[in-house]
Amino acid sequence: MDMGIEDLLSAPGAPLLRDPGDERIGGLGECAGSALVGVPWDWSVTGRPGPRLAPQKIRSYLYGLTPFSPTHGPIKCRPRDLGDIRVAPGEWGTTRARIASASRILLGGYERVYLVGGDHSIAGPALEALASVEGRASLVMLDHHYDLRSTSEGLTSGSWLYEVLSKAPGRVDALVVGVGDYSNPSYLAERAKRLGVKVIPRLSLLKGEGLDAVRSIIDSLEEPIYLSIDMDHLDQAYAPGVNAPGVMGMDPRETLLILRSLSGRRVRVVDLVEVNPLVDVADSTSRLAAKILAYLFNLLEAGGDA
Repeated sequence: MDMGIEDLLSAPGAPLLRDPGDERIGGLGECAGSALVGVPWDWSVTGRPGPRLAPQKIRSYLYGLTPFSPTHGPIKCRPRDLGDIRVAPGEWGTTRARIASASRILLGGYERVYLVGGDHSIAGPALEALASVEGRASLVMLDHHYDLRSTSEGLTSGSWLYEVLSKAPGRVDALVVGVGDYSNPSYLAERAKRLGVKVIPRLSLLKGEGLDAVRSIIDSLEEPIYLSIDMDHLDQAYAPGVNAPGVMGMDPRETLLILRSLSGRRVRVVDLVEVNPLVDVADSTSRLAAKILAYLFNLLEAGGDA
């Protein structure tokens, strides 16, 4: 039987493995109430620029994962991917306004929004938008740092939470989990206490009551919830490709146990930030970020259990 050229060629980028039963997250139907957008901004990074490249890198691994977990069952749908917010390179004022406007619009049309950064400063306008739309919000942040800095000049992704709490006193309750030793100036701990930010240091999680304390605080938080995942909360052995590696940071298994505490809660916004593909090792940080998002899809979109 003669073959035509279409019988001899595969589509560009098609996998070599030809298994018709091998389903991938990228081929799932869309969740009716959830959207995902990239935010390729990293001009607030003072260390190692590169997170602007993360949204596409993380997507490439996320959509290549299979939706099946032998422990938690299948992911049944994926958030609708709307593309990337149009950042204005180097112009934070313009970009900030666009993130805020996009967040308000998305929150008006979707129950849950996933933001894939980018550096951590993108969380500021998104959290403010949620507090504006809902009247208030609770923040659960996994981070090796407080992000409560104030600088004399220039931009830093480490000041966004202080800016939010200063602008909207009483409208945001914050919990920060994973703050590392010898990684932050002391005035930030004092500022966190003054602002009422609840802090669970990284090493506290190694104690038996550490994770219980996190769960107890999360249970007490009012909804809606904003979940912010800075990948530098993880130890640099797991996440080397970040702006400020978390030396003696958290273990991914601890992260998943904390995420389980959000099961059944009204989580309206999730951001995942600070992946830097330019300094990553074998794309390990991007791969881990993609898998964390997959767990969240299972946990939040299909009633699964991370």
